This record gives sequence, C-alpha cells and structure tokens, in this order.
Amino acid sequence: MVVIPCLIVILGLGILMLILIGVHQPPDLLIQILSWFIQLMNRFVEWVASKEAFLFDQISFDLTALIISYLILFLLRIFYHKKTFKNLIVLGGCILGFQVVVQQLPALTSKNAFVIFHKSRHSVFGLQSNQHLEIHHDLDSINKLRMLKDYTIGATIKTQSTESIQKLYKINDKLLLVVDSLGIYTIKSVKPQWVVLRQSPKINLNRLIDSLSPELIIWDGSNYKSYQKRWKITCEAKKIRYHQTSEKGAFLMTY
Repeated sequence: MVVIPCLIVILGLGILMLILIGVHQPPDLLIQILSWFIQLMNRFVEWVASKEAFLFDQISFDLTALIISYLILFLLRIFYHKKTFKNLIVLGGCILGFQVVVQQLPALTSKNAFVIFHKSRHSVFGLQSNQHLEIHHDLDSINKLRMLKDYTIGATIKTQSTESIQKLYKINDKLLLVVDSLGIYTIKSVKPQWVVLRQSPKINLNRLIDSLSPELIIWDGSNYKSYQKRWKITCEAKKIRYHQTSEKGAFLMTY
C-alpha cells in the first residue's frame, strides 16, 4: 500500500528525467522530488523490516490447510461479488474448518516417534511425545541445526528439551542399544532388538551380530566412512537389516 504508489511516482519521474536529459538539464526541483520519494520508500521498507512482530516463521502448513486456504480465498471473491447469507455461512464454515485443521487437529492427531538424524561427526536423536520433542545429542549447541527446525515445523512441535545420549532406549516394543566409541555392547540380562553404532566403535561386527542377534543395525554420520563401508558389507553378508543415515537419511520410527 505504500511501496506501490511510491514506485509509480518514481517510475514516472524517472522516465521524465530520461526524456529531459536527452533535451536539456532537468530542473533541480524534479531531481529533489525524485530523491525524496526514493528515500521515503527506502526508509519505510527499513522500518517495516526492523519490526520483529511482523515476521512469522516456523509455521506448520500441510496440504489440507493449503487447500482450505485457497478455498477461503475463492469464497471471499464470491462473497465480495454476491453478498448473501448462504455464501456467508459457507465462508464462515471454511474459516472455522481452517482453524480446526491448523490449531486443533495437530494436537489431536500427534504421535510418538523416535528419530536418528544425520549429522556429520556427531549424533542427534529425537524422541517425540505428542507435541513435545526431547533431543539427545553430543553437540555444544543445537540452536542452528536446520534439520531440527524443519522437523519441529513438520511435526507441529510446541515444546523442546535436551538430554545427553543414553546407553539404552525403549522404543515402543523395541529395546535399542547404543554402542559408542568404548565398544561395550555386552550388558547382562539385556537382549536388544536394535543396535545403534556411533563415534566409530572399534568392534568386530560379526561377533556383535552372533552375540546379540539384532533385528536392525543403525549407524549415523558420527562414524568414519571406512567403518561404515565395512559394516555395510558385513550386514549384507549376514543378511541383517541395516540403516545408514548418510545414504538413507534420518531413521524414523513412529508408534
């Protein structure tokens, strides 16, 4: 509403300036008016950009919400040209449905999930409980991790907390064992179905498979590439299901 009128004046004066330059020297008053409009527009844009309250980010917007929003715009156009009670009811119903989809439905349909993100030289696990995400990691800071921001937006996460990486996890009906650089995987009375390898543990994977008989072996980006290649060959030879985050992306288990 402010920039477009300014642009119209600026373009008009700019064209007039070009014409006058071809004929003779433009008047100083015209130059000052053009300069004033440019400064006015720049200052207004700078003022708007400085207001954090005008900036909306991390908005969860799925396909259903997108379709309903387009439908609302279409119904607004119809109601503008034909203001009837029936059109008003239909428009109001769509707006109410949009509010339910955006605000209430994510809380009702949220789920639990376990995620192993891919991060080079580090390990990042996520435990989602409805709209809360508990992040287990070995980083100094997770504030600038784009993958976590993308996940929180997609999963409509409202709250977050952080913890250190644990040795054992109970994921629904699966027991997950984390084997780190210490290479300890033999724990008395524990029989994990899943095994996560992190920080390049110096282990004999054949011996681990024979000892634990896991259903699934996962390794993330914190491991040496040479180790990952060797583990992949071993799993394929043993016909053990595996997940390599550097090739397949993040590991996600929902329940």
